[in-house]
Amino acid sequence: MSNKKLVKSLKKIENIINEAHQILEKLNLSSISDGNIRHTMVVNPTTTAVSPQKVFGRDNDRDKIIAMLHEKEGGLDPSTSKGLCFSVIGIHGVSGSGKSTLAQFVYAHEKNDKQDNKEDHFDLVMWVHVSQDFSVWGIFKELYEAASDPKVPCPQFNNLNALEEELERKLDGKRFLLVLDDVWCNADVGNQELPKLLSPLKKGKKGSKILVTTRSKYALPDLCPGVRYTAMPITEVDDTAFFELFMHYALEDGQDQSMFQNIGVEIAKKLKGSPLAARTVGGNLRRQQDVDHWRRVGDQDLFKVWTGPLWWSYYQLGEQARRCFAYCSIFPRRHRLYRDELVRLWMAEGFIRNTDEGADAEDVGLGIFNELLSISFLQPGGQDWYNHGKEYYLVHDLLYDLAGAVAGTDCFRIDNNMIQKKMFPETFAIFLFRVMMQH
Repeated sequence: MSNKKLVKSLKKIENIINEAHQILEKLNLSSISDGNIRHTMVVNPTTTAVSPQKVFGRDNDRDKIIAMLHEKEGGLDPSTSKGLCFSVIGIHGVSGSGKSTLAQFVYAHEKNDKQDNKEDHFDLVMWVHVSQDFSVWGIFKELYEAASDPKVPCPQFNNLNALEEELERKLDGKRFLLVLDDVWCNADVGNQELPKLLSPLKKGKKGSKILVTTRSKYALPDLCPGVRYTAMPITEVDDTAFFELFMHYALEDGQDQSMFQNIGVEIAKKLKGSPLAARTVGGNLRRQQDVDHWRRVGDQDLFKVWTGPLWWSYYQLGEQARRCFAYCSIFPRRHRLYRDELVRLWMAEGFIRNTDEGADAEDVGLGIFNELLSISFLQPGGQDWYNHGKEYYLVHDLLYDLAGAVAGTDCFRIDNNMIQKKMFPETFAIFLFRVMMQH
């Protein structure tokens, strides 16, 4: 079957599912139908920032950003700021360098200040993950819920204008801090849509701030043309703090470091300052507390390139865990993964076998999930209030690229009717993904 015919057939299947979903809603059975259709759409469900992990070497960066957030806005030239109530600060740097962790660090500080009613706190502190594939509708809906009581469901809106007007009322007269995490700069994807994300924010109070994380500083003028912004490159963590970060993940809490000190320093140097590499390699070494093993790891050729530690960590996994991780590439980048659902998908694909000890497949699957979590191949994403506050997990961008590389032709994805790569006869899994542009 040609790719064109495949897309057409999948579109027919999707239409049938949508029609069934509408029938079930009319019969007040929408909760049953949710599992059938919502996983194929992006609606940017409401999230909060996950609590930051233990942070090393970022206190100065955090304090610098906080000072900028509380900087008075007096004297701004209206012709350059458009008379808006907010200004923008952008943290930019390569993937895996700790931008989101730093933003979470700042977010948690400001959230605590608000709860403690400290002077100059923000009336609202909000976190929204944007990503490469986003919809304006989904971001507005997430903003609305971030500005509301998370336990109160978001009302249904008939159109985008109604949602935007209600969001403006929510923000009217309030000084807010909004974190926009993972904003992409891509001439082919979403640049015309980016400025629309800020349109409901004009009703806020003067002194409001937007904190952006992005790989490229050029995303900032795309996001906020004509608006005052400050671009701040992510700094490298100093050697001492980076070593502490690595050893935090490599050893148990309270464990004597003396035996591993020297070889630990050598391994940390080879990780080239990447916090993501420190977490993945450290998490793997934590599973085998043996100095000779650590020395063998430090001699690995894979460490000669900066992505090598991620490949090494992948090859330390068992066969079942490797296939389960590669399967994650079938989902769109930064797709929200739910533990129990992902384990059931692994089981349905036949990736999980019972063990000699008699553990059933689901227990084995949960063990694999926890193993991937322990080495940061899966990372906590936060709570999804659109999905009853359920915890969700993410695959970091660099690890997502790794999953795609090791999956090869096994997995096949269609994003918005666009074929992502050539389909081969041996492909065993197909995922259809459509961005939902309106409710």
